Amino acid sequence: MKIKLIIFALVLLSTQAYSQSKNSISIFYGVAANNVNIHGDIGDYGYKSKSSTIIGFGYTHNLTNSFALETGLQYSSNKLILSYIVPDRGEILSPGRAKLITVPIYGKYSFLKYLYVNAGLLVDFDFGADNDTGINDQKGIGAEIGVGGKYDFGKVTVFINPFLLEHRLIGFKNYGRTNSIENAGVKFGVGYNF
Repeated sequence: MKIKLIIFALVLLSTQAYSQSKNSISIFYGVAANNVNIHGDIGDYGYKSKSSTIIGFGYTHNLTNSFALETGLQYSSNKLILSYIVPDRGEILSPGRAKLITVPIYGKYSFLKYLYVNAGLLVDFDFGADNDTGINDQKGIGAEIGVGGKYDFGKVTVFINPFLLEHRLIGFKNYGRTNSIENAGVKFGVGYNF
């Protein structure tokens, strides 16, 4: 039901925005270092930082010359390594991968013609980890902030967007022990303005 409501809201937003001018669509690819925030849990386990890849598409609607709303859909594959201690065996490493679909809703402020800051909330849907890394389901609301640069070639835009992101700040399910994936990386993309 939540997915249907989000899709309906995105369609409604894009229909309203399409009737106005200054829209753009984009595709992007990103790489990031990731970490798992265990939110102060104490114990003999932890996570080792690995990498993430991100692909997606975006839709931007300019409300003014300097402020826009952004949304879209992105897929991320996050490599994780759970590290824990077993008596008489030492450190045990359990690698895995968490796969997420994310729907972001950002505000974007452009300045100095080629630069921008974007920040906002995102809704994550976790569709599985391929190994037992002990990570909680990442379904929930997260946040992202980034700075970027863009250059227009007529109706085509290229951009680079370094970012910081934390998934599952507010989870859809309550667990006794929570953890969330954090990403720090950069997205590269190309867009079309219409």
